[in-house]
Amino acid sequence: MNWNYRLLDRNEENGDYPLLELVEVHYEDDGSLMGYCSVSCISDHIEEMRQTFVWYALALDKPVLKLSDFKMKKPTEEEWVDFAERKRAELAIAMIEEGRLIDTDGSLVRIEVSRELYEEFHNNVSGIGDDND
Repeated sequence: MNWNYRLLDRNEENGDYPLLELVEVHYEDDGSLMGYCSVSCISDHIEEMRQTFVWYALALDKPVLKLSDFKMKKPTEEEWVDFAERKRAELAIAMIEEGRLIDTDGSLVRIEVSRELYEEFHNNVSGIGDDND
């Protein structure tokens, strides 16, 4: 599954009152729109947040989407958290299973994993996604 940030025209819900929302859009494997969720900019590091704002700005250059463009409804917060937590757990387990123990230091355990798996985990945990049109 791929995703990126896009603008969503919310006029269909709000009548004459113009309203645009920055959303995280998810795509089917064939590139069609799957769904979307609201965004929140939370980060561990300022550089990561700076990159997120770059991706937000890229949404301004893409066509604005409408609710009718989606084949499914916006997921509830509970549905989204459940999906995100399952994906994070799957990736964490894969990292542990693939990893090679480097050392332990008190309560810390260090493992070595492939760059590909690390980046997939990091991208899913931090909210960084693929850029699709």
